Amino acid sequence: MAEQLAKLRKMHKLATAFTHVPFTIFIEDRRWLGNTRAQMQAFGLVLRSPFTIFELHYSINIAIHPFHNMIPLLEALYTRHSVRRYLHQPLTPQLIAQLQTKIDECNRLGNLHIQLVTNETRAFSGVMAYGSFSGVENYLVMVGKPHPTLDERIGYYGEQLVLFAQQLGLNTCWAGLSYRKVKGAYHVSSGEKLVCMIALGYGKTQGVTHKIKRPEEVSNIGTQTPEWFAKGVEAALLAPTAINQQKFYFEYQSCPEDPRHGVKAIRRFSLVGYTQMDLGIAKLHFEIGAAAAAGVAEAEALFRWMK
Repeated sequence: MAEQLAKLRKMHKLATAFTHVPFTIFIEDRRWLGNTRAQMQAFGLVLRSPFTIFELHYSINIAIHPFHNMIPLLEALYTRHSVRRYLHQPLTPQLIAQLQTKIDECNRLGNLHIQLVTNETRAFSGVMAYGSFSGVENYLVMVGKPHPTLDERIGYYGEQLVLFAQQLGLNTCWAGLSYRKVKGAYHVSSGEKLVCMIALGYGKTQGVTHKIKRPEEVSNIGTQTPEWFAKGVEAALLAPTAINQQKFYFEYQSCPEDPRHGVKAIRRFSLVGYTQMDLGIAKLHFEIGAAAAAGVAEAEALFRWMK
């Protein structure tokens, strides 16, 4: 029993599968995320009725509740664009609950204090809300304890939420300065830092593509680097960065002593700043693109980040 439950706990990581609609697994009021039938069966689960009930070998019934209208993660990565103008369309309780579940997960894994604020219009209005924002009524407040890794973790886990929102049919936009603080709308404890915000909601448009750098400008891609590395770089080039600066570099490294490959992520100098946060966002994109190309559920099974 313990072994089977351990396998189920691992299933929330499979919510990052790339070609199937995710779903939620509820067991005794606890929740894990999983994805495809094949992956479920690979973890010792047997399909008993089409896409509704799975049964464990130990006869524990598991109800499957599909997330509403979710698109695959890789599709979300390729279709996401920053959106600054939003419709007056409140988030449904179901959407809020799904977002909060993902926020709780990111806070736990990233040691952060990210908060969702809904139906609040002041943060992105007024003199501080430059950058053509309008109609923003919902946003994520990115908070954590000061630490040398805080900005990178904010970027990495914040972008998980951005892509998750895209999967749910929502639009987003990172905001480093284009907001004002709103007393009482969220909580920043003493010893914590508000790093940035992410606007969230139903966009008036789906955003537009922007010019990006060539893979050779941001990596050591070449004839000796594997295809999954190229796909990782391609995905990283689609990551949002401050003023589209893309001040990151990915270096493929062979590791004779390790069966996994090595990749080093480097942030380059910028007068604008935000490069550490941008690096966290780009690293997540790289992981998703590389893992999808290699056909693995988790990037850590494919390569390790080098210091």
